[in-house]
Amino acid sequence: MYLKEESLYVSGLFHMASSCSKKIGFSYATATCFKKKNFINSFQNFYEIKEEIKLKKINVSLDKFLTRIYGKNKGIIDGLTHWIRFDFGNTLNIYSVNKNIIDLLSGENKGLSPFYFCEDVFFIECEKIVICMLIGNDE
Repeated sequence: MYLKEESLYVSGLFHMASSCSKKIGFSYATATCFKKKNFINSFQNFYEIKEEIKLKKINVSLDKFLTRIYGKNKGIIDGLTHWIRFDFGNTLNIYSVNKNIIDLLSGENKGLSPFYFCEDVFFIECEKIVICMLIGNDE
C-alpha cells in the first residue's frame, strides 16, 4: 500500500540532500513509500509494472549507502540517517533492482517516473515501512 504522507516527507529529505550534495550533480533523489507487507506488489501496482522485479540485497549500512549516493558530507549523511531511523526505525535491508525496471521507469520510455531519465532504483527496508528511492534527472 502506497503511503502518501511518508513519501512526501522522505522525498523532501532526499531533495534537500540532493541540493546540498556536489556528488549527485544534476541528478536528484525522490521517494515512494509503501507498507512493508507485499511492498513489491504495491510498487508494481503504483507504477503499473507487469514485469517481474528481482531484488538484489546490498550488504551495506544505511550511512554507507547514502554516502555512495550523496558523497562524504557528514552533515547530509548524519541528518538523513537520523531522520529515517527516528521516524521509521532501523534499516533492515537495502535492495537494488534489475536494469529493465529502471528503464521502464524512465520518462524517455514513456515511464511513470518523476524523471525524464531514471538512473537507479533502490528499496530501503526499515522496521516500519519500505522506502523506494528513485534517482534520476530531467536533463
